[in-house]
Amino acid sequence: MKKDIITHTGEITLADAGYYTIKFNGSENCGGCAISKFCKSNGSEYMKVEKKYCAHQFDKGDKVIVEIAPSMTWKAIFYTCLLPLLILLAATVVAKAADFTDTASALCGLVTTAAYYIFIYKFKLLRKYNLKISRLTN
Repeated sequence: MKKDIITHTGEITLADAGYYTIKFNGSENCGGCAISKFCKSNGSEYMKVEKKYCAHQFDKGDKVIVEIAPSMTWKAIFYTCLLPLLILLAATVVAKAADFTDTASALCGLVTTAAYYIFIYKFKLLRKYNLKISRLTN
């Protein structure tokens, strides 16, 4: 495997019509990752993965390797951390420039950021990532 590709091993816990639920096996590759506390690959949570066009068919109990390119990780960081921060700051500054009180400006920033998160959740904008799932051979 290439060094620049992030890999995690896990087990298929549910296989249903192009969807796989994977339970990851600990955090073996998370040591140097800045956002490992926010990631669902630390073994404490399950991750639902939609794979409509998968080269392999997986069954419950299959051990798998999930690979993702670092560029996709940076994309996720941008849309879940950096962009909301910029939206929060921009909304707060614009509200303050419009002579809102400090409290109203802060509330405006929070409401705008919450609306952003609701928007990306409702339209599933962050679910469009490319994962490569392959069976782990023993």
